[in-house]
Amino acid sequence: MLHRIIYITLFIGVYSFGARAQKGFFYSHIPEWDYTFIDSSINEAMIPDTNEILDDEINALIRLPKSELPQPSDAEIEAQLKAIPALVNFECNPQVLAEIRRLVYQSRKHIAKLRGRAEFYFPIFEGVLAQEEMPFELKYLTLIESALDPKITSYAGARGLWQIMPATARGLGLTLDSWVDERCDPLRSTMAALAYLKAMNITYEDWLITLAAYNAGPGTVNRAISRSYRRETYWDIQAQLPRQTQKYVPRFIAMVYAMHYADYYQIPVVYPDYEVAPTIPIEIFSPLKISHVALALDMDSAELARLNPSLNTDWIPYYREGFTLQIPLDKSGRFYALEQDIYMTSDTLFYVLRDNRVQGGFDEAKNTYYVQQGDYLEKIAMAFSISVDDLVAWNDLDTEILTLGQALLVGENNYVNPIIDQDTVIEGEGLPSETLDENCDCIYHRVRFGETLFDIAYHYGVRVEDIMRENTFTNILLIETGMNLKITQ
Repeated sequence: MLHRIIYITLFIGVYSFGARAQKGFFYSHIPEWDYTFIDSSINEAMIPDTNEILDDEINALIRLPKSELPQPSDAEIEAQLKAIPALVNFECNPQVLAEIRRLVYQSRKHIAKLRGRAEFYFPIFEGVLAQEEMPFELKYLTLIESALDPKITSYAGARGLWQIMPATARGLGLTLDSWVDERCDPLRSTMAALAYLKAMNITYEDWLITLAAYNAGPGTVNRAISRSYRRETYWDIQAQLPRQTQKYVPRFIAMVYAMHYADYYQIPVVYPDYEVAPTIPIEIFSPLKISHVALALDMDSAELARLNPSLNTDWIPYYREGFTLQIPLDKSGRFYALEQDIYMTSDTLFYVLRDNRVQGGFDEAKNTYYVQQGDYLEKIAMAFSISVDDLVAWNDLDTEILTLGQALLVGENNYVNPIIDQDTVIEGEGLPSETLDENCDCIYHRVRFGETLFDIAYHYGVRVEDIMRENTFTNILLIETGMNLKITQ
């Protein structure tokens, strides 16, 4: 776990004056984080449009003129700032006041969007902050860094909610490969970023100086300390910092104020176009496609991908220790009921479903051959001493293109996957067994529009694999509306 990282300290002896500067050390395993050429203000312009539909009332609130909004004096704003319960020392000065008024009067839509996104991400941050016994107000840092967009990437290569650079991420133990970028994982990136902040605050013993180091890098801050006559607070060294970092801390303080007093300034909450719902982590120990898991859970694959922003592709990779996948809490029961079928029907593991009667793709009992890699019609026809014309006719083929796992009749067979005429279908959940097969102790389920094998298996409490075997399916996508499936319970 990232919160158990053992911090290895390296004293910097170049500063021979100033008690705080003499304590300046850093951690040999953490690369320097140089952000001096990145202006965090670009993040506001980089926020993608969430396509939310603002009703007239919300639009009216966002567009309220300054004359109709509260206009507290400098002294009143200072009193409000001091009233915020915080462990970080918030000083109110002209720089902070200017940033506060910019946010609450000129960036109202921006703050409104952040309030909506914060309802999903802030509980995650607060959980880790509480565990690490760190100030809760540090969660507002993400509003400046990424505007709570877990996939945002700066032109310098920083990525994620906390805008962590690749080298820093690897030094903090995050995984970055072709499949996963844990800088985009809300929980893991938060644990890494807070470990980084906690380590630096041991050095500086001042959260505002620590935030400056987070932005500009500890080397830049240490040089600023060495050049400053007074070195007790961030404001003492501010003039020696890069201009972008000089604005960073006042902007952070102003953001805390703006979010805390958003209702006072009549800034509404604008929710994103995705549903904010509780999730639960599950461990995946096999390569799977996001779309395959989403199909089993009866949810949109884009929504499942959004809940797992660390994935770089549609694939959930295989890691020996497992991959933690976030799914909606209300889907957890369905997942565990269908878990074995999700693995068994994944095309990453089984393209062809076989039982102990099937050898080399041929089921002798049903005269059915399952297409293997490299097969074509002429090859299959020659193998079974039949003509291509018979093969095409028996299987009603309209193309010579075969798909892996496709079932082909290569001899007489009574029926495979019967589609019953509409007039003979009895309405109801399933058809009584005597309708199709008097000797079958089963029911027949007529596939409705939009149903999947996972839906049917979950409804009847049976295995997807059993439905496939009973009905001679080789692919979960082969079912069609109107088809009657044999269900043995």
